[in-house]
Amino acid sequence: MTEETTEATPDLNNINISIEQICASIINKFGKVDLTVAELVQDFSSKSIAVNQDPETQVITFELADAPVFEPTETE
Repeated sequence: MTEETTEATPDLNNINISIEQICASIINKFGKVDLTVAELVQDFSSKSIAVNQDPETQVITFELADAPVFEPTETE
């Protein structure tokens, strides 16, 4: 008889994950990350961080995306 172990996937709906947890998870997966001061203080104000989850694989994807441009609306 074979014993199969499955890792339980936590329900990620409506939970708060800190930026420290996200960074630690990324560093744990990819190893040491070297950034220059210029890279660290780069202006990302025209970007936002997109977060998507594949419901089948439970993989969460983080990527930079262009931030939406909000045009002021004229009021009469």
